Amino acid sequence: MALADIFRYPNWVDIFIIILFARIAYNSLKTSLPAELFKLLGTFHAAYFSLHYYTALTRALPFSDYIGENFVGFFVFLILLFAGYYLFVLLRKIFFRLVNIQAENKLNIWGGFFAGLLRGILAVSLLAYAFAISPVKYFRNSVEDSFSARFAIKAAPMAYIFYWNKVMSKFMTGEEFNENLFHFQGEVEPAIAEEE
Repeated sequence: MALADIFRYPNWVDIFIIILFARIAYNSLKTSLPAELFKLLGTFHAAYFSLHYYTALTRALPFSDYIGENFVGFFVFLILLFAGYYLFVLLRKIFFRLVNIQAENKLNIWGGFFAGLLRGILAVSLLAYAFAISPVKYFRNSVEDSFSARFAIKAAPMAYIFYWNKVMSKFMTGEEFNENLFHFQGEVEPAIAEEE
């Protein structure tokens, strides 16, 4: 599928990704740099914890075999993702109660916008990844047929790999890299899985 095909044959995943990214980018123009940095850190750490732990936690749950590992894994991923993000929402609220930042300079505005763009990339990547591991075949097929999802799906796993290799593997020596990160159901096989 070529880039022009997005406009000729729009896939709902492409439309959803574009709207989500545009909304995050637009809102970041109205947010200060410190607030947007908290949101970026929240998204980044939520991506790390969900991608790192969801397969191990899914296999540890005793009811995974009965309900279905794919079904349980999808919801474990979403729970870890939202829990990780909302932890940083709480930290952000505590921080801004203690520290009052009122700066309205260009660095604050454009720095917040740049952080928002990075957060948008991670957010659409996590969305595409969630659809790719979904137990619903329609979602998986929609990601496979989506032009933007093929590229978007790479960002969060690449951030996870970078953070694991450069930081977490040095401190968490008892844990292992999530080798199942790129084992998708059905036909969804993003290019990053082939690069690893």
